[in-house]
Amino acid sequence: MKKRTAILLTTGMVGILLAGCGDSKTGDAKGSGSEKSDKVYEIKLTSNDATTTVWMENMQKASDAIREQTDGGVDIQIYGNGEMLVGDAGLEAVMSDAAVFYFADPNNYGDYVPEWNTICAPYLWDNYKTVEAFTQTDSMKKINEKAQDANVHAVGDSFFVVGTRGVMANKPVAALEDMKKLTLRVPNSTIYTKTFEALGCNYQAMDMSATYNALETGMIDGCENTSGNFVNNKIADSISTPYYSLTNHMVCVVALCCGQGYWDTLPTEYQEIITKEFGKCIAESNETVGNNEEENREKLEDSGVEIVEIEDLSAFQEAVLPYCETLEGWDEISSEVNNLKE
Repeated sequence: MKKRTAILLTTGMVGILLAGCGDSKTGDAKGSGSEKSDKVYEIKLTSNDATTTVWMENMQKASDAIREQTDGGVDIQIYGNGEMLVGDAGLEAVMSDAAVFYFADPNNYGDYVPEWNTICAPYLWDNYKTVEAFTQTDSMKKINEKAQDANVHAVGDSFFVVGTRGVMANKPVAALEDMKKLTLRVPNSTIYTKTFEALGCNYQAMDMSATYNALETGMIDGCENTSGNFVNNKIADSISTPYYSLTNHMVCVVALCCGQGYWDTLPTEYQEIITKEFGKCIAESNETVGNNEEENREKLEDSGVEIVEIEDLSAFQEAVLPYCETLEGWDEISSEVNNLKE
């Protein structure tokens, strides 16, 4: 009964947003060639992330700039901390063309755009600069065209990079064999479960909120995440002898998306302003996050966490390669990415 109630509430919320979208349309439903509207386009920007993160604060600044440049014509309202329309509800809102910008991993749209699974693959990227360079290639433009055909629009025409992921646990990981000694919490997502299965690790897919109790009861030895998230969520406090091992298994790429159908209802002038401001937001956020990596590690050390450097990651990369090769367009995408790496 509770599950049915939740589904009805989700559907009701999306329906309300869709109704709002319809009220805000101009006479020309398509953005291309339409004139600026006198009506206000209210958009809910939703995320699981705290509003105090670098990227969420920068999205607030971008939203303020957009509101000013459109004379209040576009009012983007920020909802973080999983407050509304995240997970399946966020995905449904995007695919239903609700007035929603949803901030989530691109692989959430993998059923619609298989290549968006691939750009989240383990050991594909080295840093945010390579991600940004790839978004300017013809390969990425073709992928985005497929996304638009599937009704998915990436706001800002690029991707956020919110950090490089490592392993926080009660045992160090200095070599691939050490992964077999661990039971780790991973996100409930195929890209993660397949990655840690390939690395030989025992894993439990669960919400981050359940991780603290799982650590304290001994159900798991640790979890994986970015250094910034480990600083903020203080997971180390729940581990008696915490080690942060720099497995660097993923450079964490995140997309801000809306339905292409909804995007097409916005006047062209508004589309251009939103794209410009969120493009700037993405670039500034990525640079700040990249620059903060070393500082975050120092903060972890200061809190009693031992940092474990791994001199050679080739065994980790080879272990996940068979899985990566099953992903759509892997050969073309990985080849181009490798050519872009510094």
